[in-house]
Amino acid sequence: MVTPPEMSAPPLSCDCHFHIFGPYDKFPLDEGRRYTPPEALVADYLAMADIVGFHRMVIVQPSPYGTDNRATLDAVEEFGRRRAVAIVVIDDKVDAARLRGMSDAGVRGVRFNLVSGNGTPVELLQIMARRLARLGWHIQVYGDGETIMQLGETLA
Repeated sequence: MVTPPEMSAPPLSCDCHFHIFGPYDKFPLDEGRRYTPPEALVADYLAMADIVGFHRMVIVQPSPYGTDNRATLDAVEEFGRRRAVAIVVIDDKVDAARLRGMSDAGVRGVRFNLVSGNGTPVELLQIMARRLARLGWHIQVYGDGETIMQLGETLA
């Protein structure tokens, strides 16, 4: 039995970054991953969100899935578009039609993971930024302070 917190989160609180892993028989992990996390399923997250009081959520594509966004997009569908959106990981081969389809499915940004890799190469940042701006998406850069400082001009 989980003891709920003494206070709930305010109405319409948003968890702005979490991952869904699995079920692995439906959504296997990428061969190029650096770590193997335990499953973290939609039902598990919902149980926690109900206890804490999160009403909205941003599901972020984790590096162990690489550019296979199926588990993340499936989670958005399960949570419902009124409640959840997603940040995905893509490569330079994704075409405009696929990007529009992902936008329709609730995607609102792309993650550049400079820590655990297995995703969009940082060299594509400017090219992708131009493509994603047309969709109104944002870019999430996950990196240590020194690396982000080195990207200062590019990020500007």
